[in-house]
Amino acid sequence: MFTHLYLELTSACNLSCRHCCVGDSPVIELQQVDKLLEAFSLKGEYITLSGGEPLLRKDWVPIAQLCRELGFTTTVFTNGTLVESSLSPLVDLQVNVAISLDGIDRQKHEYIRGKSYQKVMRAIDLLVDAGKEKEIALSYTPTPVNLDQIEPIAAFAFSKGIEHLHISLLEVRGRAASTEDLQLSDEQRVYLFKTLYNTARTYEGILTLELSEGTDLLYDTWNFGKNIMENPLGKTLKFTAEGKVYTSTFVEGDLFFLGKYPEQSLDELLHSPKIEELTYNIRKRPEVIPACCNCIFNPVCCAGVYTLAYDAYGTIWAPDYYCKGNQAIFEDVILSRVNL
Repeated sequence: MFTHLYLELTSACNLSCRHCCVGDSPVIELQQVDKLLEAFSLKGEYITLSGGEPLLRKDWVPIAQLCRELGFTTTVFTNGTLVESSLSPLVDLQVNVAISLDGIDRQKHEYIRGKSYQKVMRAIDLLVDAGKEKEIALSYTPTPVNLDQIEPIAAFAFSKGIEHLHISLLEVRGRAASTEDLQLSDEQRVYLFKTLYNTARTYEGILTLELSEGTDLLYDTWNFGKNIMENPLGKTLKFTAEGKVYTSTFVEGDLFFLGKYPEQSLDELLHSPKIEELTYNIRKRPEVIPACCNCIFNPVCCAGVYTLAYDAYGTIWAPDYYCKGNQAIFEDVILSRVNL
């Protein structure tokens, strides 16, 4: 089932972003990464190297090199501030680079992420100048502070030849749990999804907009519920810097905890009985949640993403936190596919 590993190589970071889902924690590094990658190469396809800030880990280059040697499609997820000093390996290793940018408006970006705007823009320019524009993704986290930055960021990406814009929906844990001014209201979530959908239409075929769980706003939505039924846990396992393993990049908690690496091998983790239990319960959600049972979009979304329900409400037995946003665009998506 799992084809993607999201590895938090280190908990160390040189920023203190207000919406960080990791927050402040002792500096620790994921151990025995080489052994993990070699074990996963038998069936895996994708690796994301993240943190913290992965470029702070001294051996990130040989780790990325091994990822490439083993045939993984590899992405380095960075805040961008250290790209200039790491430019050569980022270019030479042929990895994808995801850079966090929360606003073309410098003041809004830095309200969320601190003083980093100039270095982030410099990083993007350097990578584009090196010919990596097709391997860059911009990662944007929408909040009430920067909700008006969707279209400017998309226009900026287009101007640079960047083809991927990743919308990283806010995870209400870590440092983000205490920043209520960064959490969207129902009305703002509807505005967000409508704006994202219209922006995706504007740049169709030029710039791909993807949501946190990898959903393409124009096309994957058509098969959204079908995908949940076939593979409800998704394709990603997350390894935190301290070795804790969860069933998704976007959720933590005992309910989703598979075990700890390297105390347990990858094979043991992949055969955890919790996987079967979670799979069963996630498939039951559309039949059990009252609001979903009576919704005309139930066959399309199947109660939505379980991580986005748990993150907001502390239970998977609730609709996707972005339910109203999804409902605002589902009809347009469905009709657009019918007309093709």
